[in-house]
Amino acid sequence: MKPFAPSPLLSILLILLAWGNIAPSSEGSVTLADARHEVVFIDTGVADWRILANGVRPGVEVVLLDANGDGLAQMAAWVQKHSGYNAIHIVSHSNQGAIELGSLTLDLAATMERSADLASLGSSLTADGDLLIYGCQVADGAGGALISALADATGADVAASLDATGGSVVEGNWTLELATGTIEAALPFDTAVADQYDHLLDAPLKDTIMTFGTSSKPILTKLVVDATTDELYADGSAHKTPSGLYLTTDTDDTNGVVINYNANNPSSSKLSGSGDAALFVGSTKYATLSSVTFNSVDGTAFKLVSFDFGFYLSSTGTSKVNVTFTAIDGATVGGSVTMNLQERTANPIDLSTNTNFQHITAFKVSFDTPVVRTEYDNMLLTNAVASNVAPTFSGTDASTTTVTVNADSDGNNFAGLVTVSDTDSGQTLTWSQDLAPSHGTISLNSGALTASTGGASLLPADALTYTPNAGYAGTDTFRIKVSDGTSQITKTITVTVTPGAPSTPDLLAASDTGSSNTDNVTNASYLRFGGTGAAHGTGSTDGSDVIVFVDVNANGAFDSGDNFTTIAADTSGNWSDSGSGVDVSSLVNGTYNVYAFDRSVIGSVTGPLSNALSITIDRTAPAFDVAPATGSVTTSGFTPSASLDEAGTIYYVVVADNATAPTVTQVKAGQDSTGNAALTSGSSSATTGNFDSSFNAIITLSASTAYDVYFVATDSAGNDQTGVAKVDVTTGTANTAPTLGGIFTTNGTVNDNATTMPFSQVTVSDANSGDNVSVHITFTGANGTLSGTGLTPNGSGNYTLNATDPATVTSRLQALVFTPTANQVAPGNTVQTTFTLTPNDGTTDGAADSTTVITATSINDAPVITSANTASVSTFDGA
Repeated sequence: MKPFAPSPLLSILLILLAWGNIAPSSEGSVTLADARHEVVFIDTGVADWRILANGVRPGVEVVLLDANGDGLAQMAAWVQKHSGYNAIHIVSHSNQGAIELGSLTLDLAATMERSADLASLGSSLTADGDLLIYGCQVADGAGGALISALADATGADVAASLDATGGSVVEGNWTLELATGTIEAALPFDTAVADQYDHLLDAPLKDTIMTFGTSSKPILTKLVVDATTDELYADGSAHKTPSGLYLTTDTDDTNGVVINYNANNPSSSKLSGSGDAALFVGSTKYATLSSVTFNSVDGTAFKLVSFDFGFYLSSTGTSKVNVTFTAIDGATVGGSVTMNLQERTANPIDLSTNTNFQHITAFKVSFDTPVVRTEYDNMLLTNAVASNVAPTFSGTDASTTTVTVNADSDGNNFAGLVTVSDTDSGQTLTWSQDLAPSHGTISLNSGALTASTGGASLLPADALTYTPNAGYAGTDTFRIKVSDGTSQITKTITVTVTPGAPSTPDLLAASDTGSSNTDNVTNASYLRFGGTGAAHGTGSTDGSDVIVFVDVNANGAFDSGDNFTTIAADTSGNWSDSGSGVDVSSLVNGTYNVYAFDRSVIGSVTGPLSNALSITIDRTAPAFDVAPATGSVTTSGFTPSASLDEAGTIYYVVVADNATAPTVTQVKAGQDSTGNAALTSGSSSATTGNFDSSFNAIITLSASTAYDVYFVATDSAGNDQTGVAKVDVTTGTANTAPTLGGIFTTNGTVNDNATTMPFSQVTVSDANSGDNVSVHITFTGANGTLSGTGLTPNGSGNYTLNATDPATVTSRLQALVFTPTANQVAPGNTVQTTFTLTPNDGTTDGAADSTTVITATSINDAPVITSANTASVSTFDGA
């Protein structure tokens, strides 16, 4: 009874048909009150399943299960969109304690493992819903525990068969003899269709020793070679327990072979004795058998554990024969084992540890010398153990063996590289470290990680990560092993640890010739740099080098046109050039960017560029665009001045007239030609605007003296002018304070109603020509006022007389008029005023004179009438 699997198109058509398979009520419609909601799942591995599908009674939906897939998983998926069913019927091959649902054998152990799917299936039923299982003797023997477990897992009333399930024409029935609750549902098929179904819904009997009964009863005497026949019974002539196996033979007997349960014939095969029977397969008239094949009735797989075997060649033979036992799984002929066995001897055949017989649908017994008769007894089958399929690396990174991470990164996930596919279920995959990295750690260092099998993209629950050692850059390698407990695979992974960018290069002070050793301006031919932040290991063998280059091409990249040097980093990632540096002797004046990048010693892995350092190369000396000069000369010095054509510093020294000229170096050092300190020296930065100097005035020289002043300039890159520039200067004559002379009025008099010119004979003189001379005049302000040309009052009794020269100031001084204050005292009394004169030439005050004295006499004034309407008289004579 070979299984039949429907085509995908036919499966779809039948499932679509099932959606509408609900019987109408007497009024032609279905209502919630009168309709039962039932579904039947039919495994398409069942022989002639179409007959059953087409014979489903009205009102019951039909869902087909793919015989090559997990039937329970298919039902659980169906449940996601269905609920409220009164009954679920399952039609599949079964045997004691095991239901074949597609590729799944649902036994007690599987029930525990798949409790979630079973609970989901139960959720589609109503509170009193039924789960009915149609399959041979599923509830018999160990099946009782299975049925109870199904009831617990689904919450349903469960019913199943204790005996052969199938059509009455093959001695089967559709009665479900064992139930865990009240079953309301009826058989889902039309009775006539069910009775005429000429197959049994059985599978190979597992976990029960098949003794083939106690007495003899043939089941067929005309077996056509290689044709299917009725299946064998595990209990022999009792015909109560189908074995789930049928036979095919290869014989030269045209009349066929005899198959029966042969009792009490120890002389033939030594297998059977008093009260026991064995399965007998043999020729009728000493024709021969070349092979006998035991086949699964429904095509489901099983494991062949053991059986007893005997044979004989003739009625008197005692020879040995090579007997080969061959495993067959579907259309695949697998491995075999050959034994040299003695005829007429009971031979126990134990294949329990032979991996070839772990998952088979048939096994063949063949002979290198054809035999006459064979017998079999105490045959034991168990659930198939799928042949182990080694895991394979899968996913988009299945062939990837490299990963790139950054230096000093942490927990870099490489799980995608060791994702595996393993079609075996029920196993545990283990990821472990087969080769440790040399320059980092992986998360497996402390132990293995695991995951359950049965999928295409399997990963352990915990992360798989790689962390490079602190500071390390370069390449590293490790190997991961994945094992399913039987087979293992490995993958070697190469890690590229990319260094980070080092710090911005720093031009070392010795190479920075500019006005400051941090201004990155230089005229040097070789430049040395330093910095921090380079990758590093524990020594020179696993550290890194820093490549420093001047970007000559100004393209922001390191290429063949750039000048560079290589600097080794220390174990802290610091780097400083102790060699000759970068050769820039061929570069023209200008501004350049300097970059650095890291390159590992191991693997020569390069990192990104650092930030750019801008440097200026300048090898051209500055020039004076405004010639040096001494500016305004005074008696004690002058103010130097000059202007450059670029930023720089201007230096000067003052030496004696006609002294030997100093050198450029001496001028910068403030020295004369002998190396001694110059009379005076100084410098001025000219770094902004028009690069003009801003010297302080020189005020320490002798008056009326000639000197030589030498100037020289250095630009901001440290380029000196090649020669010094000379300027002659003679200081001015020493200043002489102005003096007062002439005749001073020491006892002048005036009435208080008159005026006087108190300085009419005073003179002012100044030995220095060109001075602007002035006279400061003070007296008691209450006594009167002064007036005249060039006079500026500074307050009461305080005046300054200004002029451009001594003669003018003398003329103006003599012309000043003093007006005493009238009536300051009683008539006849006097007020004396003393004047203090102080000359000034704009620099120095001359000697003051206070000998000018004017005495004013108060005059009695005539009365004045202040109002015509009164007789009052005002007088101003103090009387």
